Amino acid sequence: MSQTYYLDADIIIAYFDEDDREKYGVARKTIGKVKSTIRRNPEIDVKIPSIALAEIFSWFLKDSRLPRVSHDFPKLMNDLRADFPSPRKEHYKEAVHSLRKTIT
Repeated sequence: MSQTYYLDADIIIAYFDEDDREKYGVARKTIGKVKSTIRRNPEIDVKIPSIALAEIFSWFLKDSRLPRVSHDFPKLMNDLRADFPSPRKEHYKEAVHSLRKTIT
C-alpha cells in the first residue's frame, strides 16, 4: 500500500537545531522513525514541499549554519528518498477556500 509522509520545514530545521534541545530530540526521534519505516516499506514516499525547502535553506544561511549542515542535509534527503513538489494552482485555491471558511 502506497503512503506519503509530508515533512514541514519545522521538523527538518529542528533536526539540525542543536540549540533547542527539546525540539531537536523530538525531531531526531521522529525522523528516525520515518527512516526506519521507509526502509521496511519502500512504497512510502517522503515529500518536503518546495516552499518548506526554501524556508529550510533560509534557516541554514542564517548565522552561517550552512557549512555545518552542508554534508548532513543531502545525506538526510537521500536517506529519506525525499521529493520536493511545488504547489499547484488547485492547492492555492484550496488554501484560499479554507481561509475564507475560517474568517466567516
